[in-house]
Amino acid sequence: MDRIFRTLGLAQILGITRRGEGVIGWERRTDYLGFEGQLVIRLTDDGRYYACIENGRRCISTSCGELTLTDEGAVFETRNSTYKFRLVRQSQSA
Repeated sequence: MDRIFRTLGLAQILGITRRGEGVIGWERRTDYLGFEGQLVIRLTDDGRYYACIENGRRCISTSCGELTLTDEGAVFETRNSTYKFRLVRQSQSA
């Protein structure tokens, strides 16, 4: 079972860009722009990471990829997408 690796804090999805071509239905990801919630990085049993952002009513998660922290927040890159998050309020444990 996966587990929480790191809680980054309250964040907003600023941008989602396509990395690969030919992904059917990729455009639906842009519906999440502006979504705000707690940003958590989770670790799978096989050692891969994915991002979850949840607000108590809805949870949006990425596929597995790589996290990069920036001055503004975080960038999470998967095989097909790059997600840019702005940290609104950083977690004390981040």
